[in-house]
Amino acid sequence: MTSDETLIEAALELARRLQTRAGELQTPDERRQQAELDRMIQSPEDKATLLEMTDQAFRSGAPARAAEQLAHILDVQGIPQFFSPLDRTLLRGFRSFGGYLPGVAMPLVKEKMREETANVVLPAEADHLRSHLSARREEGVRMNVNFLGEALLGEDEAERRLRSYLAALDDPHIEVVSVKISTIYSQISHVGREASLRELCDRFELLVRAASRRHFQGADGAERSKLVYLDMEEYRDLALTMEVFRRTLERPGLERANAGIVLQAYIPDSFARQKALTGWARERVRSGGAPITLRLVKGANLEMERVEASIHGWPLPTFESKRETDANYKRMVQYALRPEHAECVRVGIASHNLFDVAFARVLARERGVEEAAHFEMLEGMANHQRRALLEETGNVLLYAPACRQEAFVNAIGYLVRRLDENTGEANFLRHAFSLSVDSSEWRRLEQDFRDSFELVPTLSEKPRRAQDRRQPPEPMEA
Repeated sequence: MTSDETLIEAALELARRLQTRAGELQTPDERRQQAELDRMIQSPEDKATLLEMTDQAFRSGAPARAAEQLAHILDVQGIPQFFSPLDRTLLRGFRSFGGYLPGVAMPLVKEKMREETANVVLPAEADHLRSHLSARREEGVRMNVNFLGEALLGEDEAERRLRSYLAALDDPHIEVVSVKISTIYSQISHVGREASLRELCDRFELLVRAASRRHFQGADGAERSKLVYLDMEEYRDLALTMEVFRRTLERPGLERANAGIVLQAYIPDSFARQKALTGWARERVRSGGAPITLRLVKGANLEMERVEASIHGWPLPTFESKRETDANYKRMVQYALRPEHAECVRVGIASHNLFDVAFARVLARERGVEEAAHFEMLEGMANHQRRALLEETGNVLLYAPACRQEAFVNAIGYLVRRLDENTGEANFLRHAFSLSVDSSEWRRLEQDFRDSFELVPTLSEKPRRAQDRRQPPEPMEA
């Protein structure tokens, strides 16, 4: 048996242990949530109704209009059967009487929805958020807070968002904050690239310096630097985000600053970006600078990328298949966990797929770089898995979206994306709550894990969008 095969077998054994332990740690409330999810998966019509309710009925600020839209959806689609008997009764009552008192009914419906999703999108009001963060801290779980908000419409909103990030970094309860370039500057122009870069670097520098001035105290009493993650979203912002990250950290006084960036494995050229970033980080450390942090994710904006590519007639920038994405993720994990790279790049293994998590854990242990790796999951998603992983590794960071009550509409996109992602047939999270070791689903997912390794040697790392506008256009066929 080759060394790679030995690692794969060790990872499979660890995945079995993690899943078994997760089942032992699962709470009755989590089993109830899984029962609802399983019922929804069995009924695509119910899933479509829930998406319409979430996406359409809660956007209007006028209670009468929102009530009318919700009643219309329920009339046309019917009441989803995966809801509990009590919830179905409440929805039937709303369909019959909600239109008469919309000012009373709609706030109650919205509040009920917020309660149901509070384990996934945290209330951002200070008292609620600090209470939750404190509880997680006592568990030994680290937290990465992402404040959800609408797309920036101007610089006034950008300034408010920037101030909110600075205030968060000043809060002793918050250790890590995630931001995107699109949330700190409203006038990003890929045509006016240099002007956009200067402004973005100035604003990101403010956040990095604020994080550097503050320290977070863990439950064990140890202090560590706060961290700002520069998050990824749309493919069109990939190159700009990378450049902002590098240029900012090259500014005087930021040589020892603690900062992180995210790369998405469903983009083929992310691997080339990772190699370039690692080379840059190696030179930074060699010159006396601090290591950087890199979070590796698979990517959660596939449907948006598909829609944009279709509208413009562009090639899809992501891999066509999930198997290719899984293979690229393993390639990126293997590269990140080389001993010579771990000295300059700390890596966050962000996944709920226990096979991939176990492989990274086994690989880091085999190569002696466990201190350079930590594990990241989503707040409120398969908490029983998170508890099992925390027992195994002692180093788990939860990505925690947060939103104020009055701005809950801004969480809709996140909720829809997670719902669509988590019910996909090939997604590990779809099966996570009711999965049992050696079941037919387990064996299929295990085989998917094995098969993805076969693709690694042949994967491309070239961009799927390769247009060069400096070249003359191709002649059109007659």
